[in-house]
Amino acid sequence: MVSSRFPPLGQTEDPSGWLGNVSGFANEWVWSTAFGRNEGVTYRDSFEQPVTAPAGWSVEGTGLSGWEIGQTRNTSGYGPGAFHSQSNGAAINLSTAYANNIDTHLISPETTIPVNATARVSFRSWMCSEPNWDGGAVSLSTDGGETWWLLPPDVPGFHDQISTANPRSPFYLEGIIDGSNNPGGCGSNKARPFELKTFDISNLSGQTVRVRFSFFSDTYVEEDGWYIDDAGIEIDVFEPQGTWVSAALQPHEVHGYGRLDGWYDEPEGTNLSVDVLDANMTPIPGHQGQRFPLDLGINALLHPSIHLRVTLNSNNTLLTPKVHSMGLGSSMYVSPASLLAYSQVSIGSNLSSQGNLLVTSPFTVILPVFLECPSTCDINMSPRIIFCIAS
Repeated sequence: MVSSRFPPLGQTEDPSGWLGNVSGFANEWVWSTAFGRNEGVTYRDSFEQPVTAPAGWSVEGTGLSGWEIGQTRNTSGYGPGAFHSQSNGAAINLSTAYANNIDTHLISPETTIPVNATARVSFRSWMCSEPNWDGGAVSLSTDGGETWWLLPPDVPGFHDQISTANPRSPFYLEGIIDGSNNPGGCGSNKARPFELKTFDISNLSGQTVRVRFSFFSDTYVEEDGWYIDDAGIEIDVFEPQGTWVSAALQPHEVHGYGRLDGWYDEPEGTNLSVDVLDANMTPIPGHQGQRFPLDLGINALLHPSIHLRVTLNSNNTLLTPKVHSMGLGSSMYVSPASLLAYSQVSIGSNLSSQGNLLVTSPFTVILPVFLECPSTCDINMSPRIIFCIAS
C-alpha cells in the first residue's frame, strides 16, 4: 500500500510508501523488503524498466535484474558477445554481470505434443556463474504453469553438476547448469561457442507442455550469467519412408547366420520390414520384405557376408516405427509389438497410444528354442535407430 497524501522524502522506507526520483529511475513506487532464500533484500519496480518477451513468453521472479530479451554486444565485457543465431536472445542481464539475490524465470508458451510423437526440449546455452552456488535449471509443466518439476539430473550431459553447496538454493540436490564443466573455465575472456542442450520429453506425448528456464544467485560473487538462444520444444516430422543398411556381417564359423530378431515399436499407421542383401547389395531370394523374427537359412559358403536393410514406413508425419535394438544369432526379443505377431495374442490384446500392451483376455505363447550360437559382429546404426548386439 502507498499513500499520496504526503510528498516523498526520497529515502528507503519512506513512511509515505513512495520513493523519490533519486536513483535515476523515474516513476518508481512502493519499496518492499523481502526475506527469501537469502537475507532481506529491497526491490524496486519502474515503468521505465519494462521486460518484454516474444508472444507467449513471460518473465517472472524476484531481484533487481532478471531475464532480459534483446541484443548483447562484444563491448560489454561480459558474456559471449553475440547470440548463436541472428541478433536477439535471452540473458540474465544483457550487458553486464548478473546481480546478487536473483530468482528469475523465463517461461515458454504452451506446446501440444501429438500422441505418440517424439519431442525434446532444445536450446543453445552459454553459462558462466559461481560454480555450485549459483546457476540455472529447466523445469516443465503440463497444467498451464500451476505446478512445475525440474528435469531429472543428467550429469555430465544436460547438467554440469548436482547443486550441493547452498541448502537455500531452489535447485539444492538437483541438476544445475552453472558453467563448471567449461574447458579452461568460464568468463568473458574465455572464448567458446554456445552449447546445444537437449532433453527428450517424448514421454509427455499427448499433453500440452510449458518450459521454464530458471536462474538463481546468492548474496556473493557474480559472474557473466546465462545466455540462451533458439529455445523451445522440437517435435519430429518424418518422411513417408526411410531405410537403413548395416555394415557387412559375417556368419559364425560353425552355426552360420542363425536368427535375426529385434525390439521395435510400430505405432498405428506405421510399419517396418527387413531385407537381407548379399555382398553386392542385391536382395537374397526368399529374404525380402521380412518381419522379425527371421531365421536366416542362408548358405554361408555362397554368401560369406551379408547386409541387413531395414525399411521404415509411415502415413503420419508425426509418427515413425522405431527399432531399439537388434540381435543376429540366437537372441530373442519379447515386446508388445513382437507378441502381437502371435494370433493368440492379437485376438484379445491391442497396443495403447503409449505403446503398451493392453490385455483383455489371457493367452499362452510358446516361444521357440534355437540352438544357434550368436554372431559376434557389431552393427553400427544411425542416430535415429539404436541397436545393440547380444552375444
